[in-house]
Amino acid sequence: MTPGFPKKLAVSVSVLTIAAAGIYSFDRSGHSSATAEAITPPGPLRSSATARANADSDTGRLLEELKSLTASGELSDFQAFQTAIRSLAKIDPQAASDFAASLENGSIREIALHRVAQEWAGRDPQAAARWANDLRNQEERGMLLNGIFSEVSQSDPAKSIQMAETYDLLSFAPGMTANLVGRWATRDYDSALHWAEAQAPGTAREEIFARLAVIRCATSPEDAASLISDLVSTGGAQEEAAITIVSRWATTDPEAAKAWANSFEAGALRDRALNEVILVSAAKRPVP
Repeated sequence: MTPGFPKKLAVSVSVLTIAAAGIYSFDRSGHSSATAEAITPPGPLRSSATARANADSDTGRLLEELKSLTASGELSDFQAFQTAIRSLAKIDPQAASDFAASLENGSIREIALHRVAQEWAGRDPQAAARWANDLRNQEERGMLLNGIFSEVSQSDPAKSIQMAETYDLLSFAPGMTANLVGRWATRDYDSALHWAEAQAPGTAREEIFARLAVIRCATSPEDAASLISDLVSTGGAQEEAAITIVSRWATTDPEAAKAWANSFEAGALRDRALNEVILVSAAKRPVP
């Protein structure tokens, strides 16, 4: 007895046979030929391939335009250059970053790098930060990382601080980190203060506290004064923050501001602070 196919397998073979019949049609001479539908890619695949081709074409066109605009070593059209580098960074940030890094002119290179960082950070800040971190020029590295983190801070200041920690911006550029913490503090002062308190003692930490004190002054000058006095040692950061606090405090309570200024040790800082109170008070007086 000849063994037969199992029923399920027989059905599968029939389905495959029907499917194969759909792929090929027979002409009148009996020869098989692939139908147009069988070899035409589906709509989404065609769209994707077309989009890639268009993007490649745009990338090449923009690169040629940028090379032409910078061929002489100077910018022939500043506005056109900015528009082109931003457009390229949107569609192909890697090509844009490679072009920017290839420039030798200091000012043109700086503009290009910053525009690339700005556009890239808006789309993929992690990728933009990795790119900036790999730059050999440490000054460029710091400035671009700060720009990328500043872009992130507009929507998520806490995340910008996390990224700054990842790339060690605190030790490399404490002033830049203080700016980021300041942005965080304007949205969530307590969280920013808690983070600052956890940092290792040093100049960077004191710069951050000075920035926090200035921000706190808007709602509580007394707390700001305490923060400066208790957590920021004598130095430039403390002095400039103290003067800013005195000036702002004097606009709402000149007597309290004057009393705090008088508590400073005798010297140039106290004289400057008291003079600031006088200037602010005088500016508030109505003109006769």
